[in-house]
Formats: sequence, structure tokens, C-alpha cells
Amino acid sequence: MNQKNEIKILKTIPEKQQTRTLYERIFQDTKAFTDFYYLEKCKNDNRILVKEINKEIVAMVHMIPYTFQMCGQGIKSFYIFAVATDERYRRMGMMQQLLDKALEVARQEHAAFLYLLPVHPEVYKKAGYQTICNFTCLRADEYDDYTQIQASYDYYILRDEEYMRLDRLKRAALMQDVEEDTGLPENAVIMAKIVDVKKLQTVLHLSNTATGQEVLEKLRQLKGYVCEDV
Repeated sequence: MNQKNEIKILKTIPEKQQTRTLYERIFQDTKAFTDFYYLEKCKNDNRILVKEINKEIVAMVHMIPYTFQMCGQGIKSFYIFAVATDERYRRMGMMQQLLDKALEVARQEHAAFLYLLPVHPEVYKKAGYQTICNFTCLRADEYDDYTQIQASYDYYILRDEEYMRLDRLKRAALMQDVEEDTGLPENAVIMAKIVDVKKLQTVLHLSNTATGQEVLEKLRQLKGYVCEDV
């Protein structure tokens, strides 16, 4: 089989650590945050999809599972993160192949949708992602008031014990570099791609003939709270 056409799914911690070189080369995150991500976040059940050439990882997509509370029900999703291709291998279709594989994995694992926070939204429009809401950045006191978030929004990420543990560690890492540029675009948005139309028809109280496009439109009509939950 042509090695370029193979996609590997990394699940163990040693496997995931192999992507750190590409991550650090492409992204401008601080060492403190990168340590947090690879030492803590990657211990959980995120998946990293990669393309290799001559045993070197040259492209990757990270899939981080989150449960959303949506209209009173728990919905499984994957946050698409750290989409990257080595500069030498861009414009060869690798990113689209990895995003297609992410959709396949999400279907296999019964996720309802994929979502991401794009720096360049036009890139992901070509892959079938559409804007569903603005990226929400609350003040610290508002972010900490989970009860108020539950009361004010129609869908948001469930904050269980593990979520809160990782959130505390992430904040500690970010506090080490309080002046660091977040790298977020102005007027950042959240984009999504529907995986399970039937599931979301039920949750959103739509007709069983509603299309994926109608599901996305319903999400845009609702009030969603989605922050950068890595």
C-alpha cells in the first residue's frame, strides 16, 4: 500500500507524544500550555489522526471528545483541534483526507457532530463546516458561574469532575504567560459539521425529515456557549 495514503489513529500516550514536534513547529503556544496538553489532555480519550511519509508525521488532526448539554440532553461531540500539515507537504490534499477520516471516526463512535474554532473559516467551508455561533469569551466570574451558563444558553459543554480538573490545570498553565497572544482571529466563530442527523432531529425537536442543513440552521437560531475548551 502507498504509504502516503495511510492514515494512522494514535491512541496511546507514547504514540501521541510523537506529534509534539509537528505541533511545536506549526503552533505558537507556550511551553506551559503545550506541556499541559500533551501531559494531561492526551492522557484522556482523544484521538490523533496522522499521515506519515518515511515514518515521519507530516500532517495531523486531533479529535477531543466533549459531551454537550443540548436542550436538556447529553450529546457526544468531537472538537477538531491542531489541524496541521508540514510546510513541505501542503496543497497535497492531506488535510481533507484527515478531516474525512475524522468524520468516519465520529460516525463509528456515535458522535452527533464535529466542531472547531477556525483561524481561517474559508478553509473549513470547503470541507463542509458551517458557522453555528460566535466564539464566547466570558469574564472569569461569568465563566465560573456554571449555573448562569445553564440558565442562559440552549447548548453548552457539560462540566463534569474531569472537565473541572483539566480546566484548573489549563488555567494554571495559561497564567504562566498572561501576556501571550491567544492567536484567535477577531470575531472568532464556531463551525460545525453534522454527523448524526437523526439524533439531532430528536434532540432539537425537528421533523424526522429535517435535513442536515436544517439542523445547522436550528443550531444557529439557538443560543450556544462554546469556549476554547482544550
